[in-house]
Amino acid sequence: RRRLKKFGLDAEKEIGAALYVGGLKVQEEAIRSITQDPKTGRTYKRRTVTHQASAPGEAPANDTGRLVGSFQVTADAKKQTVRIKSGSGTVKYAHALEFGTNKMAERPFMRPAVKKSIPFIKKRVEEAGNRAIRRGGK
Repeated sequence: RRRLKKFGLDAEKEIGAALYVGGLKVQEEAIRSITQDPKTGRTYKRRTVTHQASAPGEAPANDTGRLVGSFQVTADAKKQTVRIKSGSGTVKYAHALEFGTNKMAERPFMRPAVKKSIPFIKKRVEEAGNRAIRRGGK
């Protein structure tokens, strides 16, 4: 019984860590899409700075860096969940960018990042499970 309980705790810890790393991968992909993907929206000048906006359907263009700085990744090993959040603090517009509003088309960055990261996450979780099995509660 003790080994079985230890195995469960080891598996929980390993898989929780894998999910956290997966969450970091989603964050990385979302930030990359905001900061590096080319934007094709309108170009405009604000004071002395020229800005290339994103077009509908593209990830939002990086302007102030507040959206990129608002990401948080947390994992709960016991519940086997990971949460990737953006739009905390003064950044109240992340949801509007992701899903659009009645005045603006969506500029998704989280959903494409999750989709792109799924193979990575699956592989990490599988490897974590296999490590726990190999140890077998020892």
